Amino acid sequence: MLRKLSSKDLTSLDVVKDHLKVDYTEEDSLINGYIETAHNFVEDYTNIAIGVQNFEEHLTADITEEYVFLSMNPLVSITSVVAIDEVDGTEEDVTADIINITNALGTRLKTDKKKSYKVTYSAGVALADIPKQMHQAILLSVSDMFENRVEKVKQKRTSVEYLLNQVSIKRI
Repeated sequence: MLRKLSSKDLTSLDVVKDHLKVDYTEEDSLINGYIETAHNFVEDYTNIAIGVQNFEEHLTADITEEYVFLSMNPLVSITSVVAIDEVDGTEEDVTADIINITNALGTRLKTDKKKSYKVTYSAGVALADIPKQMHQAILLSVSDMFENRVEKVKQKRTSVEYLLNQVSIKRI
């Protein structure tokens, strides 16, 4: 899921360097790497895509469940859903038949337990609508990586986790 961030992002190099109080260019490449890492951490932690993006996932329903969750939210559209029979491997386009339910837990698709699914979809929050907690979490993560370049172990919840817990998609 790694992707290059555009200069229009709330976490552009200029914005982050201003946050870090860095006015030189020697570490731009390093800072860009930290931005991408923080950006991906925030998306993975919250299950919320920053900016509308396209995804393709291979999903299998748990034997006790009748649905599968999409990894990224909020759902914008489903392009295709292909059911794959676990026994003989045959594939069937079930896009028109799929039932999706979106709620506070994210988006789930009603499925057959004997099949896996290849789902192509778009999900994400427009850059202008990103919760402030996510933006601040990216800035704090980059700051932490920049200031503490040596690996360290954290035993307590970080400010980043606190911010992200306020907006993340929680699954029970």
